Amino acid sequence: MKLLIRIRGYLFAGLVFSVPTALTFYLVYWMTITIDRLVRSIFPAQITWIDQLFLIPGVGVLASIFTLVLLGFLLQNVVGHYVVSKWEYLFSKLPLVRTIFLTIKQVMDAFFGKNAMSFREVALVEYPRKGIWALCFVTGTTQGEVQEKTSDDVINVFLPTTPNPTSGFLLFVPRQDLHILDMSVEEGIKMIISAGIITPPYIRKPKSIEEI
Repeated sequence: MKLLIRIRGYLFAGLVFSVPTALTFYLVYWMTITIDRLVRSIFPAQITWIDQLFLIPGVGVLASIFTLVLLGFLLQNVVGHYVVSKWEYLFSKLPLVRTIFLTIKQVMDAFFGKNAMSFREVALVEYPRKGIWALCFVTGTTQGEVQEKTSDDVINVFLPTTPNPTSGFLLFVPRQDLHILDMSVEEGIKMIISAGIITPPYIRKPKSIEEI
C-alpha cells in the first residue's frame, strides 16, 4: 500500500514537471512554424532560394523581428507620426473595429509604450475594507493638487484586477498604510495573473543577531 502511494506521488511529480515543459516546447514550436509559414507565403514560390531558406526553423521569426524593427525605425520620423495618427483616427471611427483596436492599443501602451506604467515596488494595502489585504504596485510619490489637498503624505498606488493586471484602480494611499514587500514586480504580476496560485518564495529576514 505504501509502495502504491509512493508511486502515485512520483507520478504526480512527473506530471507537474513534464506537462508544463512539454506544453511550453509545443507552443514555442507551434508559434515558430506558424510565423515561418505566414512569412514564407508572402514571397513568390518561383524564388527557390527563399523557399529553401524558410525550411530552416526560426527564419520566419527572425525576418518578422527585423521587419518590426525596421517599421518602428521608419515610424519615428515626422512622416511616420503623421501616418500613424491618420491610421489610428481611421480605426477609431469604425464601429466594431474601434472597440477591438482601442482595447489592444491600450494594453500594448500600458506595457510597451513611452508612457508605460512604471511599477517601482510591490506592496500590500487594506482594500476594500480594514482587515482585507490587496496586492498593489507603487507607481510614484503623489504631487500637485492631490498632495496639497490631503493631510497625509500619500503615495500613488495602482491596484490591478485579477487575472487581467492591465485594468485596475488608481489609489492615493498614506505612506504609513502601505506595507512594501520584498517580491519583485515580475513576481507580483505573476501572482495576480494566477489569482494567487503562483506564490513567490520568501525567506524571512532575521530581526536581530539572536535570530541568525
